[in-house]
Amino acid sequence: MSHPNEPSRRPLGVGRQVLWVVVIAIVVYPLLVIWLRFETTHVLPNGTVLVHALDWDKGTRIDLRRWTYGDPLIRDVEFLCFDDEAILGTTHSTGPFVWLGVNAPIVRGSDPDYDVVRRTSGLLGDGGGCVGYFGAHVGAEWLLDDPSHDWRGTVPGVRWCPPGRSCGTPPQTPAARPAT
Repeated sequence: MSHPNEPSRRPLGVGRQVLWVVVIAIVVYPLLVIWLRFETTHVLPNGTVLVHALDWDKGTRIDLRRWTYGDPLIRDVEFLCFDDEAILGTTHSTGPFVWLGVNAPIVRGSDPDYDVVRRTSGLLGDGGGCVGYFGAHVGAEWLLDDPSHDWRGTVPGVRWCPPGRSCGTPPQTPAARPAT
């Protein structure tokens, strides 16, 4: 029994309860969104993995790693062209790079042998375009954000068509049109 001069303990009012729920939602929801974003990975054909990483200066970035929890091979990946072995790409911070896989060194655009290694990769077509999976340079964010963008459903050198959409043949260039 409480003392007569002691104030009675009343449960929180409905308004305060709603306020606490709103405060918790405002704090917890963004944390859940950030946490779920770091759970996404995309495995490339040569076994390397694209992962979201936390960068305290920029927020999030995408790293290319040998395996999910390994050290990054390349940080801040932006675009990729890849086949079963090689990866040709660009980063936000250091520019273009080529990696021929396994134990080959990563060759940056500023290296003197960059052009030779890029041609050796076999990922450049006659017109300079990508001939890897998806038939084009693809965004690393695009690969991580939608699981339907999977390289296993593509053929190297052939432009990719999203599932469920009919992609017609690309328009012919004037030189490729038959003469009438």
